[in-house]
Amino acid sequence: MSGMAMSVEFSPLAFEQVTVTTGAQLLTTLSTKPPAARHVMLYPEGEVRMRCDGTAPTEDIGIILDVDLHVFENQLSIINSMKLIASGNTLLNVHWFM
Repeated sequence: MSGMAMSVEFSPLAFEQVTVTTGAQLLTTLSTKPPAARHVMLYPEGEVRMRCDGTAPTEDIGIILDVDLHVFENQLSIINSMKLIASGNTLLNVHWFM
């Protein structure tokens, strides 16, 4: 997503580096989402898979979040239901914004 123009002004709230494992977990369980957060930027340091339809991703099924910046703007239903999995312990940089 390099060169992507942001459509809203972000105010930073929190940053965490969390570990995504081989067991699917909600993003909001891995990372402490501030109550005022409306946007999240994710930067995995390895391949992570995600789903947000209520079904857990597997190592083979799910949207791949590769080593790149992924931005979710004003998509609280996606952010709150996002489940993540990795094939091994993978660091995920999580930056919350208002």
